[in-house]
Amino acid sequence: LSLYQLDDPRLMQEADDFIRQSTDPHERAQANLLKAESLFKQKKYAEAGPIYARLGETDLTDALKTKALYKLGWCQAQTADYAGAIRTYTQYIEKNPGSPTLPSAITQRGLAYQQNKEYDAALKDFDLIIDTHEKAPERELALQQKALVLGQQNDYKGMTATFTKLLEAYPKTSAGGQANFWIGWAA
Repeated sequence: LSLYQLDDPRLMQEADDFIRQSTDPHERAQANLLKAESLFKQKKYAEAGPIYARLGETDLTDALKTKALYKLGWCQAQTADYAGAIRTYTQYIEKNPGSPTLPSAITQRGLAYQQNKEYDAALKDFDLIIDTHEKAPERELALQQKALVLGQQNDYKGMTATFTKLLEAYPKTSAGGQANFWIGWAA
């Protein structure tokens, strides 16, 4: 843990040495989690993802497995494995219906659908955030992305209405320039 907190480059070797020597499955799983977290922190998603995937089959606590599942989806999305990210986020959403990170998982799945050109599914996720998670910070992003998807589908009226809703709900949004551009373009 100290090596992790210090971002010490020796962490990976020390964790691997520990895993080779330890006979306790729980301790081995915790060491693998530290490795995955370290790689994730370094944005080495392609390396962290497979470790997170294996952690679901260990005796880690449910809370740690849940965290690993969410981060696995993130790793998959960052490495352009959108179909994998969709499956993982769907699994996460089904297992964690009351989680405070649920809006984030739904939004991330919507973004993965969008990248995978599954626009109808993306719109469903964005609408779910917009309509049922009005206080979630992800709602702003969901409005922006919904508008962009509608634009990709040549639904310029819907795009304009959604960007207008974004500007009304979030007058200081960082997407304001983009929203105004596309509203003007559509007009």
